[in-house]
Amino acid sequence: MLFVENIKATFSNMKLERKIILIVGASQGIGAALAYALAPKNNTIIVVARRLHKLEEVKAKVEQLGSKCHCIAADALDRERAAEVVREVVTKFGQIDVGILNVGGGDGAFTDQLSAKEITDFMEWNYHSMIHYFSPLVAYMKLQKIGGQIVHMNSLAGFTPAPFMGHYGSTKAACRMFLDTARVELKDENIRITTLCPGFMDTPAMEKNDKPTPFIMTASYAATKMIKAIEREKKTYLFPFPLAFATRFGQVLPKALKELIFGKIMAKDRAEWLRKKN
Repeated sequence: MLFVENIKATFSNMKLERKIILIVGASQGIGAALAYALAPKNNTIIVVARRLHKLEEVKAKVEQLGSKCHCIAADALDRERAAEVVREVVTKFGQIDVGILNVGGGDGAFTDQLSAKEITDFMEWNYHSMIHYFSPLVAYMKLQKIGGQIVHMNSLAGFTPAPFMGHYGSTKAACRMFLDTARVELKDENIRITTLCPGFMDTPAMEKNDKPTPFIMTASYAATKMIKAIEREKKTYLFPFPLAFATRFGQVLPKALKELIFGKIMAKDRAEWLRKKN
């Protein structure tokens, strides 16, 4: 009986109900969608982003749906402010069960059309901003008897050297490599790490995109899939299935074949880009 009770307790702890959840990058898009999807489960949700007025809109809807919500205005590029945010949440609520880091982003561009500063800025935007929250979260979660879970919003682009996405995909690959290492190192501390790698999502970040977006998902649908992956404590979750399969398949293709395929795609994209530019 005790064994059965322990199993039940384990699965109960995996449910995102009555948890204290920090969502960084929650003013719109998938961050806000995650807050709304978690709201009916009686959680305490702390939403963080630069624009306080947008966060207040998210808060109103979250509370209407059934959870408590607290807003904090902060720029993820500010390392000291990120540490302050984590400290403020722990002081106010006692702990952080789950930290969701929905930080960064990027537009498509050819590598030779970007300056060195523009390329390194993407690393700061995507990689550094993640680290700014990761480190203080780990420091506090190590002090918690329950440990904690850190979730990072990555991308399928971090697996494949796709044309037009080198500057963005490389930052996501760096995040994934770091978190894969941290996952092993922090296992004994009961700090679990989940890396979410979605395909295209219909969010404000996609408004400027003029490239094909196969199997594009609504933010609400993607959020539902992500929450299930977080509850199951998936290490790395790629979706939707058709793009995830293509991504995994692409990893085992010979490099020469990949370069041939991507070379044809790049030639077409570059020709189209030059046509629009001229």
